[in-house]
Amino acid sequence: MARKKPKINAPRRRRTTAAETQNPWLLISVVAGVSLLALGALGFWLYHYADFKFLDKTSSKIITASANAGMKVDDIYIVGRQDLSHAQLLSKIDVKRGTPLLAVNTQDIQSRIMELPPVHMATVRRLWPNRLLVTVQERVPIALWQKKQILFPIDKDGVTLTYQRAENFANLPVIVGDEAPKLTHELLTALDAYPELKSQLKAATYISGRRWDLHLKSGMLIKLPDGDIGAGLKRLMRFADEHLIFAKPIAAVDLRLPDRVVVKPAATQTAPDGNIGLEKPQI
Repeated sequence: MARKKPKINAPRRRRTTAAETQNPWLLISVVAGVSLLALGALGFWLYHYADFKFLDKTSSKIITASANAGMKVDDIYIVGRQDLSHAQLLSKIDVKRGTPLLAVNTQDIQSRIMELPPVHMATVRRLWPNRLLVTVQERVPIALWQKKQILFPIDKDGVTLTYQRAENFANLPVIVGDEAPKLTHELLTALDAYPELKSQLKAATYISGRRWDLHLKSGMLIKLPDGDIGAGLKRLMRFADEHLIFAKPIAAVDLRLPDRVVVKPAATQTAPDGNIGLEKPQI
């Protein structure tokens, strides 16, 4: 009787998935993407956390490998620029096209940008694989500070913007007083609750380090009390609603006393002298 030959099982062929059939480059793309991410993550860790001795030995190889993989600066995006020129910012960024992204010191760039007087805040970020994002926030004038009959634009922090021309901001209120710049933002923020009153503000003087005098475009002088600006404005507006003072020829409204409001009618022949305390503003 003839022996049966043993069957040799042929290796089973792996089934081809639909995704591989439809897109043969999918797997290659995924692997390449994961590799780039891993390389970027490794470079980030080395740059920020690795021991300096270890970094010295490995960083140049990692940076070179990342650049060869396409992780180098191709574009620089600048967001938030107003008065600053591109040339001013690019001179502070000082990064050439083709620089490995891992070799860019974002903190140094940020510090250099902050040296520019118009810059209030700046951030610099890497956008993998090949871009830098620079975001700047410039200082914005909110008032004109009068000192010795000269007007200087100031921002919300009370910083004098000497690079700006006061005549370009004639619509802003004039403030007077040595301590006024640091407190102007607080005053204007409180006035935001009363937009009609704020729109009529022509000047404000900070008196004796305690309180504000407001000068309206109509010529009316409002003497606010010491302490909480918001409470003083609320009291003023309640009195104004009851007595319609903004529709009458009134020279001054004095709220300094807690139990009464003193109203001075406007002169029939001559306008109020406009004396505002520390010095007369150019308004």
